[in-house]
Amino acid sequence: MKVEELINILCKTEKIMKLYKKSTINEMLDDIYEKVSIRNAKDKIHKKPTQNIDKQYYEKIINRIKGKRKDEIVKLLQRLRKKDILTIASLIDLKVDSSSTKKSLSEVIASHFIFINRVNSKDKDSVSELTELLKLK
Repeated sequence: MKVEELINILCKTEKIMKLYKKSTINEMLDDIYEKVSIRNAKDKIHKKPTQNIDKQYYEKIINRIKGKRKDEIVKLLQRLRKKDILTIASLIDLKVDSSSTKKSLSEVIASHFIFINRVNSKDKDSVSELTELLKLK
């Protein structure tokens, strides 16, 4: 640490201590601790539910997208903000370029879901074919 940094730190400390001129050191420290604890508690209370609500919001959109046609998916995504579209891409583990337009991002996500739908339907067809083969034996 350089002396200049220490001087800056001591200046800030001096400003804080001037606020507590008539208090004891223990009173000052207790007051600072109480204020920091309350602020940290408020941050935790406000941040976690919001993140949970956001995730639920995006999951609802993702569930609405599943099973739809490509044009319907693109139309639905176009109504969202670009930031929301990027978040959805992130939640479905899809790597996209954030500098892309809303339309191209929407089309990439739509293609992703169409591909997943095709794979799932082929899996179902394969399972039914295997079931038929097993019945023949």
